[in-house]
Amino acid sequence: MKEYDCLVIGAGSAGMVAAGQAAAMGAKTAITEKWKLGGDCPNRACVPTKALLHSAKLYSQFQQAEKYGLKAENVSFDWTKVQEWKDKVVAERVSSESEANLKEQGVDLFWGQTSFQSDTEVKVGEEILKAKKIIICAGSQPAVFPIEGLDSIDFITSNEAVDLKNLPKSIIIVGAGAVGIEFSQIFSRFGVDVTVIEAAPHVIPAADKETAEALGGYLSNLGIKFYINAKVQKFEKDGNLKKAIVDLGEGQTQEFRAEEVLMATGRRPDFDGMNIEASGVQTEKRGIVVDEYLKTSKDHIYAAGDITGVMQFTHMATYQAIHAAYNALTDKEPVKTDYRVVPWVAFSDPEIAGVGKTEERLQEEGAKYEKNIFEFKNLGKSTTQAEYNGFVKILAEEGTGQILGAFIVGPDAGELIHELVVAMVGKVSVDAVGKAIFAYPTWSEAVGSAAAMF
Repeated sequence: MKEYDCLVIGAGSAGMVAAGQAAAMGAKTAITEKWKLGGDCPNRACVPTKALLHSAKLYSQFQQAEKYGLKAENVSFDWTKVQEWKDKVVAERVSSESEANLKEQGVDLFWGQTSFQSDTEVKVGEEILKAKKIIICAGSQPAVFPIEGLDSIDFITSNEAVDLKNLPKSIIIVGAGAVGIEFSQIFSRFGVDVTVIEAAPHVIPAADKETAEALGGYLSNLGIKFYINAKVQKFEKDGNLKKAIVDLGEGQTQEFRAEEVLMATGRRPDFDGMNIEASGVQTEKRGIVVDEYLKTSKDHIYAAGDITGVMQFTHMATYQAIHAAYNALTDKEPVKTDYRVVPWVAFSDPEIAGVGKTEERLQEEGAKYEKNIFEFKNLGKSTTQAEYNGFVKILAEEGTGQILGAFIVGPDAGELIHELVVAMVGKVSVDAVGKAIFAYPTWSEAVGSAAAMF
């Protein structure tokens, strides 16, 4: 048996940060991993999908070169080369998540499935590890809801979608969250016929409705077929194709056929093989239950990242990991987590991003708020680049001008949202943002103009 001050389970985005933080605080630290260092984000999620999206966007721009006075004749792509580019990006990114780096930080790495033996001991391979403090960062995996016939059609999830050796001619994507939206655009721009089925009233269901509906309209104009308020009732094989029987509502049913089916229906906590019951920590469907200090129902066990089910973003995993490790090991006052100002982005083209409360949420709460929208088409930048879609939407509290929520759909939305994130964290009023001088011509002018409208 090997004993440690702190044991981190999972070497993904949360685990690597938590282990580094624990070691920096002087704790004798170990980390376990059953798959790859870095976890899903750099290996088969955030990084590879963004690389594929970049290739898809460039290909689309080459096809439209003539409108900019350029010639790009016989534009084509080689899917094998696109995949090689993606693999190169992944390799460069994961190189920073190395065993050597862990060793340099003084962290011991153990490979293999981690299984709880008690609330202080785990088994990894043939090793038994005992720790005074444990931080569970085991991550998540694609969630697939049970649908009749699904097991008979050999479907794929996002795990397989990033590594497809051959592009299908057609695909049905179930789910229009960030994952479904991003893959719909990757496939569509490379010539795949794409149909997206979403049970919610609009794409990106957790987003502000007005902004998400605008994105859905833009993507529909690019040729992606969306069916919202629709539920798949059954899957069947149909020769070489896969058939989805879909309830469109109001008594309407329609059949869709495609070569491939991608289930993009969210993620679930990865408890597989962990024997989590032996730890004694309380769990629920979405993950491990934690308090505002990331502490579980066991005082010496903490959790961070996707396994908690709280806003499953890489930046959230990093944020939680720092707090979990500090709170687990400090002899000072623990630090509370604060989720009031957490940005999110879906990297479609145009991008969509948001922070704070949606207009629907404010209405439910009976909040007194004002809103203003400024459209990108009114910018000089828009004219110079022939990019006219999208807008900045800001929701501010009546009287105080404090920003309650902000949503952007359009070019570089994922970058622009952070101007409003900083304003919210710093409690800068929307009036103050509107008085700032924004350089011309920039996309950021839309943020300033939306704020100035108050």
